[in-house]
Amino acid sequence: MTQLALGTTDSTGQFSATLNTGLIDPSEFGDIGDGVPDAFNVVIEALDQNGNFAFQDETLTLGENYVGSVSTATGGVQPVSGPPTLFSDGVPIGHTYRYVPVEPDNAAPGMQTVDTYTTTSSINKQTQVTVGLVNQDGGVMPRYKRVGSVAVALTAMSLMLADCGTTGGNALVRGVPTRIGSKAVRPGTEIGLLYVFLQNKSNSTIVLSSVGIRGPGIGRVVRLVQVDIAPLRNGRHHLLPNSVPSSQYPTDPPVFWEHGHCRKQALVPVKGFRMTPGSNAWLWVVLRAVKPGRWKIPFHTIYYTMNGGKNQQSIPISAYGSVSKDAAYLPPYYAMAKCVGPQTGARFLPGFHAGKVSR
Repeated sequence: MTQLALGTTDSTGQFSATLNTGLIDPSEFGDIGDGVPDAFNVVIEALDQNGNFAFQDETLTLGENYVGSVSTATGGVQPVSGPPTLFSDGVPIGHTYRYVPVEPDNAAPGMQTVDTYTTTSSINKQTQVTVGLVNQDGGVMPRYKRVGSVAVALTAMSLMLADCGTTGGNALVRGVPTRIGSKAVRPGTEIGLLYVFLQNKSNSTIVLSSVGIRGPGIGRVVRLVQVDIAPLRNGRHHLLPNSVPSSQYPTDPPVFWEHGHCRKQALVPVKGFRMTPGSNAWLWVVLRAVKPGRWKIPFHTIYYTMNGGKNQQSIPISAYGSVSKDAAYLPPYYAMAKCVGPQTGARFLPGFHAGKVSR
C-alpha cells in the first residue's frame, strides 16, 4: 500500500497534511457519480502510545478538502494478563498476551479468510497466524487470534483530509472491518458475493442511489457485472421470507436448500431502494474474471439520500481474490446446486456447472 502522508498530532489531537497524490497510478482514479474520474480510496491508520490502533476507509477527491477523525478509543487491542484459554490444540508460549478480536466472518464454500500478523524487533514473544476457514453450512464463525505482546510508542492521529461535497452519512450501521477472500478462479468465471450487510439504524427513511465498488484490479482483473439489493427485513419487525445465508454463490439469483425446500433470495435494483428505519438487506455483487492477476475491493461506498440531503457512507467490508489460468475448479456447494433449475429459475453463473458438488 502506498503511503500518501505521515505525521503525529499536536497537543489538541489534530493533524493536517497534503496528500502526495502523484504516487497514485492515474488508472486507479474512479468516478463517484459526477462523471469525472478523480476519486480515490484511502485507508487512515491511527496508533497510540499503548499500541492500540484503528483503521478508517474513506473515498477522497482530487482538489477537495476533507475533515474527519480516527479514534483508537473504541478499537484496537485489549491487554490481558496471564496465559489465555485456548479452544483448540494450541499451546501458550508465554504469559503476556494481547487479544486482537477478529469479528464473525461468513466462510462458505469457495471463500477463505486469511489473517496474517507480522512482527517487529520490539516484540518479545511473537506469533504469526495464517488461517483458512471453510464453513459448509454458511453460518457465522466467531474467532479470536493470539499475538505476542508489543511495545509501540506512536502518537494517536486525527487526520484532516477531504469532503467531496456529499455529506458523510451515519444512517447505516458501519459494522467492524472485515476481510473476505475468494479462492482463485479461471478467466471467464463469475462469482456472486452476498456479504455486505446494510441496516438503517436511523429514525428516517433513506433512499439508495448507487454503490461505489472500486479498487486494485477492478475493471482489469475482474469486471463488475451486477450489483443488486437483497432485502431481508422491512422496518424493524417484518422479516421477508426465503432469504439465504451470506456466502459466495455460484448461482444467480442466490439459492439455498434448507429444511426440505429451496430458498430463493429476492433481488431488486439499488437505485430507488427505500430503507425505512430498522430495515436491513444484503448487497449482491457479481464479478467476472477477465485476466490473471489479483483484485481487491477495500470497502464499499453506499450513496443515499435522507431528508432531502445526499449522503455517502463507507462499509468496511474488504473483498479480495485472484484470477489464474491454472486455477482449480471449485465445485458448487450441494445446497446451492440442488436449487438450480425450473423450481427456482436460478442458473449457474459462468464457470460453474451441474455434476460434482462439495459438501
